[in-house]
Amino acid sequence: MYGLQEELLLTNIINTYNNDLNIIKESLINKSILKDVLYVNKNDISISTEHFNKIIQFRKKYNPKLIKKKNIKKLLDDKSWYYAGFTKNKYPVLFCKVSNIDVNNYIDVNNVINLIVFIMGKSYKYGKLMIVYDFDDCELTVGPKILNTVIKLIKIITVQYPNFLYKCYCINCSKLFYFSYKLISSVLDKETINKIKIMERKKNNLENTLNIWNHLKVDIETTSIEQYYGGCHGKYKYL
Repeated sequence: MYGLQEELLLTNIINTYNNDLNIIKESLINKSILKDVLYVNKNDISISTEHFNKIIQFRKKYNPKLIKKKNIKKLLDDKSWYYAGFTKNKYPVLFCKVSNIDVNNYIDVNNVINLIVFIMGKSYKYGKLMIVYDFDDCELTVGPKILNTVIKLIKIITVQYPNFLYKCYCINCSKLFYFSYKLISSVLDKETINKIKIMERKKNNLENTLNIWNHLKVDIETTSIEQYYGGCHGKYKYL
């Protein structure tokens, strides 16, 4: 079932932490998780063991089976999140209308984590996830707060769901966002940063839409891209 490196890692996890085998089994949320943990930690067994233990502790505290829509109602009531079809590789595409987010609902880290676990519970079986954050109509004054929220979301995903992020687009960004991102993104690892594409909003609406469409169509069929972004699909429903 597992390769040699994965077997070594699993054995090391059991020997090091002496965790209950059922908890370890529940943390093996898909066949590739051990491989993904090793990958992001450059096959270092010791660091990978520590990383996987964090995942175990996370799963013990946040069980996706127990998190329902009612637990994250405030965050979903913002009408910010929706699935927008699949990439050409059959990975789900998750959109976030950032301007709809009430940042006050994201101050409590438990709310944020519950949202992520709920979303991942629906996405993880596909192996990867593409995320698009649309910053159109975001007020400049709340830019840094919003950015911190987005970075927090990405950070949790990359640590607790290693190598799961396929790509992340931040579209319709202001110049302030771009410079703020450069300052804050240091908390992310290099590989994650390489997966994030920042796209500054262009002044001409048609030029801006074409720019977004030209980037999204690399991964998504035009028939699955919303008309608002230059594609052929109607509006998707919010979560």
